[in-house]
Amino acid sequence: MNKEFKAVLELLKYDNVDHDKVLSQENLNWINILGFLTYHRVAGLAYEKIKHIGVRSFDYPVYISTSMINESQKIRTLEQNHWINIISNELIKSNIQHAFLKGTILNNTLYKYGSRVSNDIDILINKSSIKEVTSILKKLGFIQGKYNYKTKEIFEFSEEEIFHSMSTRGETAPFVIKTNNNFAETIDVDINFSIDWCPNDSKIVKEFLNDNVLILKNDGNKIYSLNNYNNFIELCIHFYKDSALIDILAKRKIIDLYKIIDIYYFIKRYFAKMDNKYLLEQIKKFKLEKYIYFTLIYVTNIFPDCKTPTITNLIKKLKQ
Repeated sequence: MNKEFKAVLELLKYDNVDHDKVLSQENLNWINILGFLTYHRVAGLAYEKIKHIGVRSFDYPVYISTSMINESQKIRTLEQNHWINIISNELIKSNIQHAFLKGTILNNTLYKYGSRVSNDIDILINKSSIKEVTSILKKLGFIQGKYNYKTKEIFEFSEEEIFHSMSTRGETAPFVIKTNNNFAETIDVDINFSIDWCPNDSKIVKEFLNDNVLILKNDGNKIYSLNNYNNFIELCIHFYKDSALIDILAKRKIIDLYKIIDIYYFIKRYFAKMDNKYLLEQIKKFKLEKYIYFTLIYVTNIFPDCKTPTITNLIKKLKQ
């Protein structure tokens, strides 16, 4: 790690940021730091820390850039929340088992609005519900297709493309709708019917959805998500998928820091109140040890303050 990367990690710590480690090092390259924060999609989160430390302590370009990113992400999140509420109400009305995943839920539970950006709205459903959910989204104006940012058009997928996605991945082809919001030109919805990347109608999805929880959002609306145990497992599997599968790595060539921070913050916020014996039972029940082990090794190496005796013990048991 170079000193700029160390400064970034210190700045993004969950709590007890050491201001001196961030600000007192000589000859820090703030251009590199700002580029890193932006590329890894953590600039909005960094701004929350900068506000806490004191904006006058930072180079002005760092402050103003992270501030604008935070504000634009806030606007984008509020637009996504508008659609999350609409979709959630329709799914609840139709008695369809479902759970909102990843950034969709973390933006409403773990982070302040503006701290994190989401590309799309992720929803987990049973495979048997795909036809009904597709019908609901189409009635709301969503098109199963891809948006062209140059022509401002949505190009609808062919039946062959839709079938290929369902038969080779754990999710349907994406749904998209145009908005009048410059910071969220489209709202994209990914319908997942698998916890991993395989197109199976798995027992684990049914069990996870049977144990989901209803969350009251800041705006008074209700959305379903997985419970904390299953949310943690899903985040780890998603991280493994994006970090270990060759076809995904070939597209990005890096491991995104924001995905590691999602799990790191989740651990710091919730693990003290979780039953780790039960968590281990859940992991072993579905034979997910290697995915969780892989993820925890990454997270604890990048953020050592996460390596509590509880996490160390969990890693040991996952390796056995």
